[in-house]
Amino acid sequence: SRRGRGDAAPTVDEFVAHRLDRSYAAAHRAMREARARLPTYTPRRMLDFGAGLSPMAWAAQAAWPGASLQVCAVEPNQKLREAGAQLCAAASIVWSFFGSRAMA
Repeated sequence: SRRGRGDAAPTVDEFVAHRLDRSYAAAHRAMREARARLPTYTPRRMLDFGAGLSPMAWAAQAAWPGASLQVCAVEPNQKLREAGAQLCAAASIVWSFFGSRAMA
């Protein structure tokens, strides 16, 4: 529970428990729709703004399983960036990030 934490950033566990499934479902639907509408298109690079654990990258990889995907993730939460980098590396997704020093 986040009670008593004020405006603290969510922990990785809180993010996964409360948002990851919905984020991935929305991203997966968008990627499936893009593949259906653009059958000859294969993404090579993508920008994931507000990346969190980068479910958009996972969804793109699911929609185009043979693509060599490079993801530039923008995520101000350092713990989410670190976890996202680990998860993407495990899925063979080239993942780089940009965080905001002003928000750190």
